[in-house]
Amino acid sequence: MTSVVIVGEAETQLREIDSWWREHRDVAQSLVTDEFERCVFLLQNSPDIGTRFHRTEIPGVRRILMKKTRHLVYYIHDPKHELVYIVAVWGMPKDGDPPLQDPR
Repeated sequence: MTSVVIVGEAETQLREIDSWWREHRDVAQSLVTDEFERCVFLLQNSPDIGTRFHRTEIPGVRRILMKKTRHLVYYIHDPKHELVYIVAVWGMPKDGDPPLQDPR
């Protein structure tokens, strides 16, 4: 099984999204964390499941959709070390692409 590492900026983004969601949604307040955990499970078991993201100079970036909350999890799979680095959690409604840094 592949290990998943959440890079600092992605963790901050996830906390901010989750906090906003819990404050503004009366129903399904844990939906952000539930969907994110589902994505982590998928990445542990099928790390190349996401679609390639080409609008970056960082090679190998992929993304997977959190369908119900409409957020994207951006990640890089390092098959040699059996690692997935989550580098951003970004809302689809936001303008533009997330700032990405190569964690390797």
